[in-house]
Amino acid sequence: MSSKIRLELLAPLSQYTEKQKVIECEGESVRQIVDLLAKRYPRLREQLYAPSSFTLREFINIFLNGEDIRDLNGLDTKLKDNDRITIMPAIAGGR
Repeated sequence: MSSKIRLELLAPLSQYTEKQKVIECEGESVRQIVDLLAKRYPRLREQLYAPSSFTLREFINIFLNGEDIRDLNGLDTKLKDNDRITIMPAIAGGR
């Protein structure tokens, strides 16, 4: 059964979603939500997935209710109503 979730994108990625930073979605797992997002916004797919594969790029971080999905069940983490997914690229910098 699909759950209604809130997907939040940080500004660097929202340029690929017609400037939408918050998207309401329905899905059963984080993978399903990310796949739906990538299909809806093909330019975003290029930012999320490594070329010619369905593997997330290393620098893409995904959080479910503030917790890194790497510490959960990765992309296969199940969702429930009112969950919040945040997708952000890693930020590099320094001296």
